[in-house]
Amino acid sequence: MKRVLLTLALSVATLSSFAQTTIYDGETTTPDFWDLGGNPPNGADCHAGEGWKLYVSGRMDILTEGVANPDASGLNTTGKVVRFVRAKVGEGWAGASLNIASLNLNISQTNKFSILVNKPVEGNVTMKLEGAGSQEVTAYYSSPGQWQKLEFTFNSTNFTGAPATLLVFPHNQSGLTENTIIYFDEVTMYDASNNPTVLYNGDGPQTLGFLDGYWGPNGDLNNLQTDVFPNLYKTGINTSNHVMRFLRAKDGKSWCGIGLGGQDFNVASTPVFSLMINKPVSGKVGMKLEGAGAQELYADYTTPGEWAKLTFTFDPAQFTGHPNTLIIFPHFEDTDLSGQNLLAHTPMYIDNVTCGASLPTSVNVPIQEVVPVSYKIFSLSGEYLTGQMEMLNNGIYIKKTFYSNGTVEASKFVIVK
Repeated sequence: MKRVLLTLALSVATLSSFAQTTIYDGETTTPDFWDLGGNPPNGADCHAGEGWKLYVSGRMDILTEGVANPDASGLNTTGKVVRFVRAKVGEGWAGASLNIASLNLNISQTNKFSILVNKPVEGNVTMKLEGAGSQEVTAYYSSPGQWQKLEFTFNSTNFTGAPATLLVFPHNQSGLTENTIIYFDEVTMYDASNNPTVLYNGDGPQTLGFLDGYWGPNGDLNNLQTDVFPNLYKTGINTSNHVMRFLRAKDGKSWCGIGLGGQDFNVASTPVFSLMINKPVSGKVGMKLEGAGAQELYADYTTPGEWAKLTFTFDPAQFTGHPNTLIIFPHFEDTDLSGQNLLAHTPMYIDNVTCGASLPTSVNVPIQEVVPVSYKIFSLSGEYLTGQMEMLNNGIYIKKTFYSNGTVEASKFVIVK
């Protein structure tokens, strides 16, 4: 027989509510956060021959190779594709390029190309060849949310020799209402007999890994923050439509993050700050207040791939007045230490940043309105194990209970067989 002994409740206060001020919610309150620090290796480019190079304009455009195919059906059943985030304020020619000089193409014999595209809006897709001449050809994408094959035929009279570069502009139009995720794959060329040769397939990204790019103010690939971004994980405690995306460089510093200045935080009356975060790895999240003093606090994120609410309570004694700057460090881990390096530049998402008064000392919660709906069991190090206690051996574990009102309660317990 198995006996379970609960030993310590960690977070019953998550069931309570208190007056709060929304600092950011991605919907109606979207102040302009700035990005802090970063030192990725290659800037916005990748080395010659390693794969796609990002052409960036406007505030933000991101290229990522080898991501999961969002719709592996119909025309495209490959496992991985290219994801391109088109900034709503970007130029139509924002896109990606591929070095094809080694192909030594004869455009009089090989002048037809195709690409598979999947995006949520209709619009132009442009392909361009450059080198020994140049030409742009545009096709219209008319199947929002589905894979569509687009073809481009070039005129050899525009070239005096073999082109060196192939470029793709996934949405060669203006007028987007929000930053838009676009996927493309299966870049193919055809010879005079219409025989296809695949130049690029996301299942084997030519960078041998992921490539994210951002042309920051200083000309470097910075740890990118995008303050209005579609919520890709509308489940659990956060079903809002928009969030903030932060790209944590795999070799970035722990203090890389986002900041918001020009504020007036009264820590004496509103010392409790909270945020929701979703990232693919466990690790500390930091929050700092600066101005008229300073204090830096940390909380552990232990549920990779899921939204979690973290709370930070500041000490008014650390300040002589009202701090004016809020800084968030989404992954406060030293990636220079052996075994701590991120495997790739890693997107992390933040939402619902709030501040409020102290949590009440007594809470009246209508029990009939809040019921547990699921459980998850973690090791003490934060590794997810199972949702069933029967699968556990003797030891100490952390249990997270997910309630019907979207709140989460954590507790430690001991298994004794």
